[in-house]
Amino acid sequence: MTLLSKYHYEKIWRPTPQKELERIIAQELPDADISQMCSYIMEECAKGKSVRLIDIAFKKA
Repeated sequence: MTLLSKYHYEKIWRPTPQKELERIIAQELPDADISQMCSYIMEECAKGKSVRLIDIAFKKA
């Protein structure tokens, strides 16, 4: 599944590959379990929801 992401100050959603998602999670939440957080974001986006992680939002493409 392809995700789109955008920081709160951006207006355009951009495609985000899996490795980029992992990098963002590691940067924003260094103490979090990266694989579990990726799974959660992917599951919620698959349901049609958008997920906000600190300053960045993700949604299904």
